[in-house]
Amino acid sequence: MKKISFYFKHIENCRYDITPVRNVVTQVTSFIPHASSTWELTMNPTYEQLNLRLQQHFGIDAACADQKSATQQYRNHLSTLHAFLASVGKTLDGRVGTELGSGFDAAVRAYTAQLSVSPRTRRDRRSHLRLILRVYQEAMQTSRPASSPTSLSLALRAEISKTGMAPKALSRQVGVSPSALQRWLRGALPNRRGIPTLRRLEARLGLQRDHLVAMLPKEGGGTDDVAVPPIEYRERARHLRQTALTISVSELSARYLEEWWSLYEYKTCAMPSLERHPRGVWRCIPVAHHRPAGEFSVRGGMVSPTADIAFERLRSFFGVLSRLPHRDGGLPTECERTQTLAWCAHPLALSAYLDYLTRRSAGLRHNGHRTFCTFVAALLRPKTGFLWQQPDYRLRLPVALQPVDAEGWQRMCERSERLLTDYKRTSTDLSRDPKAPIANLLAQEQPLKPLLDAIERIEQAAAAAPPGGLTEARLRRDALLISMLLSNPLRVRAFITMTWKSDGTGVLRGSSTAGWRIHLQPTHLKNGASKGGKDYSVRLAKWIQPRLEAYLEEYRGTLLQGRESPYLFVSSGGPGMWGGMQRHLAKMSARYIPGSPGFGPHAYRHLVATNWLQQHPNDYLTVAELLNDKLETVLANYAHLKRDMSFSRYEEHVQDLLKTPGSGR
Repeated sequence: MKKISFYFKHIENCRYDITPVRNVVTQVTSFIPHASSTWELTMNPTYEQLNLRLQQHFGIDAACADQKSATQQYRNHLSTLHAFLASVGKTLDGRVGTELGSGFDAAVRAYTAQLSVSPRTRRDRRSHLRLILRVYQEAMQTSRPASSPTSLSLALRAEISKTGMAPKALSRQVGVSPSALQRWLRGALPNRRGIPTLRRLEARLGLQRDHLVAMLPKEGGGTDDVAVPPIEYRERARHLRQTALTISVSELSARYLEEWWSLYEYKTCAMPSLERHPRGVWRCIPVAHHRPAGEFSVRGGMVSPTADIAFERLRSFFGVLSRLPHRDGGLPTECERTQTLAWCAHPLALSAYLDYLTRRSAGLRHNGHRTFCTFVAALLRPKTGFLWQQPDYRLRLPVALQPVDAEGWQRMCERSERLLTDYKRTSTDLSRDPKAPIANLLAQEQPLKPLLDAIERIEQAAAAAPPGGLTEARLRRDALLISMLLSNPLRVRAFITMTWKSDGTGVLRGSSTAGWRIHLQPTHLKNGASKGGKDYSVRLAKWIQPRLEAYLEEYRGTLLQGRESPYLFVSSGGPGMWGGMQRHLAKMSARYIPGSPGFGPHAYRHLVATNWLQQHPNDYLTVAELLNDKLETVLANYAHLKRDMSFSRYEEHVQDLLKTPGSGR
C-alpha cells in the first residue's frame, strides 16, 4: 500500500485538461507542476470563449471580423495567444488552466525564453499576455458567486428594508454609486476610504454614529485594536515646524545668493581662488544618484548633499536674525538685519541663533547644534576659512558691528570659531529617541517577524484588489520594497535612485535563471569611497526573486501606464524619482504592523542589525557588511547591545555560583 500511495500522493499537483469534442477526447494535457487553488481546477472557460471576450475588449464584432476598429491590435494579441498556447501544449479548443492562474509567471517566462526575437518584440509579447490575463480575470470576477453575507451586509439589508426604499434611490440620496451599495449588500466590504460614505448611510438610516463602521475589519488584516504608543518627539516637532522662523527661498536677497554661489564654487571646484583645507571639499554626485534636492545645491548635472543641508541651515539662521525680537534673545533693535554670510563671523549673531535652538529644544544641545557649528566653524578656520580669507566681508555688517580693519575681522573670526567649538563639544544631548517608533518590535524575541507578517498582509490586500488595477500594482510594489529593505538594508537613497533597465545596465541586474544582484557605485552611497572605494555588488535573496520578477513583468508596467522610467520603484505621482518614498514607508508600517506608530526606512537597518546581534552576539563584522558601514561605526552605534550581553553573561555566572553548595543561599 505504501508503494501505491507513493505514485498517487502527488496527483493533486497536476492538472489534466480534458476537452470532449464530438464525443471524442481530443486533448489530454498534463500541464503545470504547481498546486492550484480549487477554483482554478473547476470547469474554466475555453480559450475560444476567452477569444470572444478579447474581441469585445477591442470592440470587434465577431460577425464582422474585418472591421477596422482596433482589428490589428486584436490580431496581434490573438497571434501571441496562439503561440503561447502552443508552448504549453494547448489550442483554442482547450480550457483555461493554471497557465493563466498560479502558473502564469512561470509559463510566460518559459514562453518568452524560447523566442528568437528582439527585446522590444519580447516585451510586446509579454504585454499582450498581461492584457489577455486581465481580460480573463475580469471574466472570472463577474462569473464568481456572490460573497458570503457579512455582518455589515446583513445589517444594511435589515436597515434598508425598514425604510421601504429601493437601494438605487437610497444610493442617490447618500451620494454613493448604486453598484458599490449593491456590492456591500452582497457581502463585499468597503475599504477605509469608504468610511465617510458609511457614516452618511448611518445618518440617513437613523443609526448611531459608527454603528456600521464598527463592522469593518481593521486595515492590515487585524480585527482587534492595538494601542499605538504616542511619540512625544513627533508632537513637539509638529509644533516646532508650525512656529519656525525659517525664511523662504523667495525672500532671499540677490546679493546673498551671489555670496552663496561663491561659497558653493569655493567648496566644490577643483582649483578654488582661495586657500581650502584638504577636508573642506563638498562632495558632488550625479543628480540621478541622489534624491530630489533644492535648486541651490545643483549645478551642471551634479548635486552636493552637504550644500543642500547647509543651505537649509542658513535659511533658518537668517530667519532667526531677521524675525526674532530682541526681547526674546534676537539682535538689538537698532541693528540693520541684512542677509549676508558675514553674520556667520559675528559672535553676537551666532550666540543668538544657538541659544534660540537650545530654548526650542527644552534646553537640550543636540545634533542640530553640532551640524550648524561644524559647518560655520569651517568658514572661520584660520588660513583656509572662506570668511577668514575675505576681510572685506566685514563691510557688509551694520556699521556699529564692523571690525575696524582686516586684522580685527580675522580676530573676530577666530573668537567665533572658539565659541562654535565649545558649543559643539557640549552638544551631546538627544532631542529624540530614534528607537521609540520601533520599541514594540525591539521588545519582541524576533523583531523582524512583524515585518514579514506585514508583507504577507500587503500581499493579501493586493490579492483582494481588482485584478490588473493600480491598487493591486501599488501594493505589490510596496511588498517588494519592504522585502528588499529587509534583504539588503541600504539607506533609502539607494532605493529611491535604484534603476532597472532591460539591457542589464541598471543598478539592479540579472534574470530569473542567473539570479539578481544590486550593483552600486560609490556615488550611490552616503560615504562614497570611504568604505575602501569598492563598489557594492550583492546578491538579492532568493525568497524575493518571485516577487521581483512578477513586479517587473506586470505590475511595474501597470504603474507606468505606457510611460518610460529608468527607476525600479515607480511612485503614484509619475515615472520620475520617488521623492516621497520615506513618508510612504512610514504610512505602510503604521497601517500593516499592529501597534506601530509608523517608522521610516532607516529603522529597517536598525531592526536588521539588532535582530542579528541578538541572535549572534559580538558578530559586528557581519552587521557592518549588511549595513555597508564601517566596523567602527557599527561598534559605536551598537555598543549598548554588547554591554547588555556582558551583563547577561555575568548574571548567568552569578546564578550558577548561587546553585553551588556553600554559596550562602
